[in-house]
Amino acid sequence: MQRQPEGQLRTSWGHFKKYRPLIRELVTRDLKVKYRRSFLGYVWSILNPLLMMLLQTLFCLVAIVRVMLIPRSPISTTLLLVWAPLLLLFLFCCGMALLLSALAVYFRDLQYLYGIVTMAWMYATPLFYPLSQLPGFMQQIVKLNPLYHYINCMRCLVMYGFVPGPNTWFACVACAVVMVVLGLAAFRKLQRNFILYL
Repeated sequence: MQRQPEGQLRTSWGHFKKYRPLIRELVTRDLKVKYRRSFLGYVWSILNPLLMMLLQTLFCLVAIVRVMLIPRSPISTTLLLVWAPLLLLFLFCCGMALLLSALAVYFRDLQYLYGIVTMAWMYATPLFYPLSQLPGFMQQIVKLNPLYHYINCMRCLVMYGFVPGPNTWFACVACAVVMVVLGLAAFRKLQRNFILYL
């Protein structure tokens, strides 16, 4: 009973040695196709999961050290306005999708950077913590993040029960319009050469 697994192992190892050139060729071809026109090439197969792991570890440690308290508030009629920032956020995302999809055709590394950047962007946005817990200089930096204004607007409507001021609404509208215009312009300009890079 002990010799049967050993025999199967030897047979499998023999097949592996026999077809090793074919396996090497298939793996190499798959990697070349997957990472073609990528600046870092094969390095992404190691770098991408490594950076994702480092980001998750870093922010999990921060979350453990500082436990955030979510304030409770009664249901308010301002909930009826929550569709407005959601619609503006949707337009912002559409504009960004147009921009990134056009650039990714020319710069294949973007598809590997996307997951890392979006995760870092999520943690850089005050989703799980109030802005007031950050130092003054950090608050000014976070306010440059377009997503901050959408989150702040929805937080005011849903959690705090009041309508945000005109500056918040202006920032939300401006970010959405600028991103849609930028995305459409980039897509229309670059689409003429898509066929050369696909």
